Amino acid sequence: METTLPSGKNVSIQRLNVDFQRSLLAHFDEDNDPTTLGLKYIQFVNNYLLSIYPEIKYLDKLFVLNKWVQEFSEAKEDNIPEFKNINFDNTNTVLINDIDVTIKLQQPSVATENLLLEYLLTKEEKDNIDLSFFDNFRFVESITFNSTEHKTTDITVEELYQIYLLFDLPALQKLSDSVNSTLDKISDLRTLEADFSFFIDL
Repeated sequence: METTLPSGKNVSIQRLNVDFQRSLLAHFDEDNDPTTLGLKYIQFVNNYLLSIYPEIKYLDKLFVLNKWVQEFSEAKEDNIPEFKNINFDNTNTVLINDIDVTIKLQQPSVATENLLLEYLLTKEEKDNIDLSFFDNFRFVESITFNSTEHKTTDITVEELYQIYLLFDLPALQKLSDSVNSTLDKISDLRTLEADFSFFIDL
């Protein structure tokens, strides 16, 4: 089906079918824990979307997921969430080890998300803190401390993860609240990203 993404790109999106479901199930290993399953599901969808449009971004992904769900539901077109005027251009300052740290947000590309996913999926042990890292730090464009700005594109994912481990709960909550506030208009859609039950139950 032909559609226009929030980024303005016209693309052709494959309708869901048995082969899509088969490929998704094949992407999972039998011994995967819940955290790994969630990460692998997001990776599978990301890889599919990147094959359609290599420059696809986060809002585009949620738009496509919503299109797929609508295709198999009674939802009407006029119930499509509003993707316009979502502004990622904001900053937050948190205190880490008695140092003021300024965090600038971005709308991540799906390719950027995959870099984080590949790192997390190579870890021998995975748990909920890895999900929190992915869910929050993919939106981080840069981190400034000691008057020096460090863009996430200029450091490795391992280095970014080590910075994440320095965050205490109040600092992480402030970052999470900022992301949630930015995406408040489409908060209901965000659950689709990590819930693969819809595709399994087709």
